[in-house]
Amino acid sequence: MSIPIKMMMAAAGRGADPSGNLYTWGEGSAGELGDGLLTDRSSPVQVGSLLKWASVSSGQDQSAGIRTDGTLWFWGRNDTG
Repeated sequence: MSIPIKMMMAAAGRGADPSGNLYTWGEGSAGELGDGLLTDRSSPVQVGSLLKWASVSSGQDQSAGIRTDGTLWFWGRNDTG
């Protein structure tokens, strides 16, 4: 018996990409990946190519990020408020 695993990953700012770029991949059918599409991604894609990120935190179905300009962004399912 196999159990499906749902994944979403992010790297930004002082993490894996010191340039401040954000990359994401995994299940994106409800906008969880923040790339503006409703599709799954099996390899990393950049989120907001013109945006630089200082910090990002990810949950199972949502993420929050702070851009280098100090603005706070949220994206994801939003099915529980």
